[in-house]
Amino acid sequence: MCPAYAFSWLDSAMEATSFPFSVITAPGQRYHPAIVAQALGTLLRMYPERLAISLGSGEALNERITGESWPEKPIRNKRLRECAGVIKRLLAGEEVSSAGLVKINRAKLYTRPAVTPPIMCAALTQNTAAWAGTWADGLLTSYKTLEELESIVSAFRESGGGDKPIHVKLTFSYARDENFAKSEAHDQWRFHCIEDSRLSEIDSVIGFDRASEDITMKQVLSSMPVSNATSYFVSLIHDINQIGVNRIILHNVGRNQ
Repeated sequence: MCPAYAFSWLDSAMEATSFPFSVITAPGQRYHPAIVAQALGTLLRMYPERLAISLGSGEALNERITGESWPEKPIRNKRLRECAGVIKRLLAGEEVSSAGLVKINRAKLYTRPAVTPPIMCAALTQNTAAWAGTWADGLLTSYKTLEELESIVSAFRESGGGDKPIHVKLTFSYARDENFAKSEAHDQWRFHCIEDSRLSEIDSVIGFDRASEDITMKQVLSSMPVSNATSYFVSLIHDINQIGVNRIILHNVGRNQ
């Protein structure tokens, strides 16, 4: 089942604030790239240079609702790259037609941003990061350990990413009570321990529950930062920043934000 509709939420959130936002979306199956480009063009026209955009190959849980079959990862990657090119060309003002994995007939945007944003790629592994470095305008990835993060960042930069922007989502659990922080981590985000390749194939909430039902507290605590000390997270953010990233996005999994 799909989460809340991001583009509607972004419109309200950006109107009520003045700081920048980031969004990740998976064009190609549930969202046609021309519709994604239209949504981005409108938001960036209304709120110039305040939205960072990352594209991913998606997860079956969200994308299967169209009734189409869920492709293998190589096909999803090929489709993602096609969609990225379409979105970029549309935001630049071109008329686009395509008979590729996604069909497009003379699409053109008439409401476009003055500045076309970088079209970044979301990657959770070294292999995907290296592939993204060959075409994407930037990288979005997630923190697991500093060693893994350094490997992903290096793979992207060495394969063509160079000095392109890199954003890192730091998922963690913080609460003033450490035991509560631990219980929230296990209750809300234990599926963080499931292998990345498997995550994209699970196609139901029940499937996620089954895949994570035997995950222990010990596994959760070894897979994400959990603490009641703000100084611990300040130090961790500093260490991530030293790797040479452009933005760190904080994601506290606890329900008491």
